Amino acid sequence: MIIDQTRFRLFAVFWIVIIASQSYFLYKKFHALSVCHDQHTQLDAMQAQLDNARR
Repeated sequence: MIIDQTRFRLFAVFWIVIIASQSYFLYKKFHALSVCHDQHTQLDAMQAQLDNARR
């Protein structure tokens, strides 16, 4: 099967777009997890301050 240059370019662009979008969504997921972790750390610090204030 012979693939002409135009079809090959379209195939390559398709896969580049798929890989780029997956990388972007993976980045966004890790960013959201990072934000959640930071908020959890702040919440733990505030809880420790409240516990110390109650003593």
